[in-house]
Amino acid sequence: MACPVVRTRWAWLPAAVLLFPSGGCQRGDARPPLAPAPGAGASSSGPAAQPGRSPLSQRELPTTDPGIASANLEAELDAARAFVARAPAHVAGLCQYGELLVMHGAYLGRLAEYDQAEELSAQALRLDPKLPRVWLLRATVHARLHRFEDALADLAHLDSAAARTLEVEARRASILQALGRSGEARPIREKWARRRPRIDTLAGLAGLHAEEGRRDDAERLFIDAQNRFLDVAPWPLVSLWLSQGTMWQSAGFQARAAVLLEEAHARLPQDVSVISHLAGLHAARGDRDRALALLRPLLETSDDPEYAGQVAELLRAAGSVEEANQLAARAAARYEELLARHPEAFADHAARFYLAAGNKPARALVLAEQNLAVRTTGDAYALLVEAALAAGQPARACARLPAATGAWPSLSHLRALAWKAYRACGDADRAAAELKAAEALSPRVARAD
Repeated sequence: MACPVVRTRWAWLPAAVLLFPSGGCQRGDARPPLAPAPGAGASSSGPAAQPGRSPLSQRELPTTDPGIASANLEAELDAARAFVARAPAHVAGLCQYGELLVMHGAYLGRLAEYDQAEELSAQALRLDPKLPRVWLLRATVHARLHRFEDALADLAHLDSAAARTLEVEARRASILQALGRSGEARPIREKWARRRPRIDTLAGLAGLHAEEGRRDDAERLFIDAQNRFLDVAPWPLVSLWLSQGTMWQSAGFQARAAVLLEEAHARLPQDVSVISHLAGLHAARGDRDRALALLRPLLETSDDPEYAGQVAELLRAAGSVEEANQLAARAAARYEELLARHPEAFADHAARFYLAAGNKPARALVLAEQNLAVRTTGDAYALLVEAALAAGQPARACARLPAATGAWPSLSHLRALAWKAYRACGDADRAAAELKAAEALSPRVARAD
């Protein structure tokens, strides 16, 4: 059983991730260097290209011990909570607490902390609507909840000077990408990668390349971004390796993805997004026991139904039907609760759940349509096509495909799904053309489908 790739939800964190104190460090001495994947050369130049520079090995990238890094985050959060309790009208304190809650919630999979952050942002706005940090916090929370247009509107409240800063423009670019408006995000990403070629700016542009299916360009920039890591806090590297690893995971390069995701997991073993992707990778390679060992602890520490759904799917495939059904029912109830409160934020993840452990493809199709109405990304189109095929309604998939492949022509997994959909619709010529396109982009993905 191949566990589906789980799309990450934490790629849009506040800048505080770069500011944690160091403490003790660990090194990846026994791990191989993060060299480019086979066939991943530089296919085009970019604003910060250094084609002659060798990638640094992991042993040259010491980071804070994961226990200390996590303890630092908890200490920061506790201090911010205590400060707000003493000074509930201190706007900067409210913002600091809200930013840390977003980061902590994403790190450990605690969705209730997003709601707390939303309440703090509303309180801060009532106290001082002119403070730029208030609007940044609101934009952060709204983006986390997939209320992307609200997030853009929040950023529009900033005066012209504040709106032109790297922090604000990077957030705007992230929101535009999440909406599927990569053409608007690209000039912003390229500008800051050129002006300030740092790990965050280069990783941002690399992520945009990856979303568009330009893997060679993305890989070159991911490695350049890694080479510019100047800190010891693990958060930036883990975020980079997660994005880089999931790019190769989606393209079928499992060995390459495993190196990156295992290294990310070693640096921050509690990070739920890394755990989820790594578990999916192990399951796809046939190691259900390792996948379950990674995921089971999250059933006790996280209120996100994602992980109960993953465990249920793994257990059902292993023959543990009763426990699988119990966990699937638990996940379904939680998803419906979340959908009632934040439909934009959970439509995509709930749809993937109902395609797998939830086993309700018709429900998945409804949710996939809702998700596509919010964001026209390549993944959103792919989810809709997958749901329509599973629900036995290929015509709905085929009707969407011209717009999907026209907007995202270089996504191999989307072209492979298009081949399946056109074949189901009886359009042999289009099916053949899509299969040829998928094979040209990624033979591994085409063979897998």
